Amino acid sequence: MNSLNEMQDGIIKEIGNIGAGHIVMYLSQITKAKTELDVSRVYELDNEQFSNISKYLTSRIYAIDYRFDPAPAGGFLLLFPKEVPQNVLIFLRSASVTSLNNLTTAYSKSLEDYIGIKCKITLKKRYEDTESTILSEVFDSSFTGKDKLLLIDTRYNVESTPMDGHMFLYFDSKEYSNITNAINAKIKGMIG
Repeated sequence: MNSLNEMQDGIIKEIGNIGAGHIVMYLSQITKAKTELDVSRVYELDNEQFSNISKYLTSRIYAIDYRFDPAPAGGFLLLFPKEVPQNVLIFLRSASVTSLNNLTTAYSKSLEDYIGIKCKITLKKRYEDTESTILSEVFDSSFTGKDKLLLIDTRYNVESTPMDGHMFLYFDSKEYSNITNAINAKIKGMIG
């Protein structure tokens, strides 16, 4: 159930699309294939809803988790299917993902431009495991009290490869009020 209004939903989707656009450009360059981006979807999930969804996700995947530092509590998670091309696999396993600097910079800038939040983005961890295990590890600590995790899911597809993946932009439940208030302030400024 999504309680965000249309304008709030639009702003949070745009933040997701900006970051996802950068990863799609990068994947397109390293795979030399056309890469398409789906429209972002916004979800508000409590712990029970999240558990019910994640337990069915049994595919083995690769993932890279970035966190906002020092605030807001949240980050973004890149999910790649197990059957990725070798050059992408090398990228995922590399010690330094400097190629994603443009992506982290774009997210930092979009958070500041769209909702007035300044933050740095740091690499937390890389994963090779089942989707449910990874999502549980990343998100289990994201739920506090009765507030909901705010999750923006953007899907991508790399033509002629098995690469259909996700990019999740997420904010911990304790940030829900802060994020929606920041979005409301942005809307108020836009309307005048």
